[in-house]
Amino acid sequence: MQGLVHVGAGALDAALAVVVGRRMAKPSRRPLIVSLVYDDRARELTVSEARHGTRRHLVAARGVWPDMVQMDGRRLQALIAKYPAEEGIGLMVEAREVTVLFGKSRIALPRTDHDRPAIKEKPLKPDPRHRGKVEMLPDPAGKRVALGDTWLFSARVPMPQHRTGKKDR
Repeated sequence: MQGLVHVGAGALDAALAVVVGRRMAKPSRRPLIVSLVYDDRARELTVSEARHGTRRHLVAARGVWPDMVQMDGRRLQALIAKYPAEEGIGLMVEAREVTVLFGKSRIALPRTDHDRPAIKEKPLKPDPRHRGKVEMLPDPAGKRVALGDTWLFSARVPMPQHRTGKKDR
C-alpha cells in the first residue's frame, strides 16, 4: 500500500533528534532502525526506536499511511536536517522506499522492512540488580543534629546549630 503524509520539517527533525540522538561528526556505519506509524484519528506520526520502543516522539501530520514503515533513522535525520525548519515536507511510502518530497525535489531512502521481516518491538529486560521496592527507614525522633549534617541534596544548608561551636554550648 502506498501513502503520503505531510509534516513540518522542524518537528520531524526534533523528533529524530530525540529518537536517534545527536548527529555525530563520524556517524556509525550500523543503521539505527526507526519505526514510523501514523494514527489517522489523532493525525500524529509516531517516530520510535524499532527494537525496544524506548524513545518515542509524536509529530503532527496529515495524510494516508500504511500500518508501519521501518527505515534507517540516521540517514533520514541527515536528510531532514537540510530542509528549513519552518517548511513542510511530504513523506511518500512505496513498496521498497520512502520518498521525501520538498518543492520539486524527490529524494528516496530505502525501507529496511521491504525485503526482510519487520523488527518486532520487545520490552527491555528488567535490571537484575533491582530487588523490589526501596525501604525508607523513618528518621529518629530525638536525633541530635551533627555539625556537618546535610539534607538529601549535596548543598550544605546552614542550620541554627552550626552558628555556635561545641565549646560555646
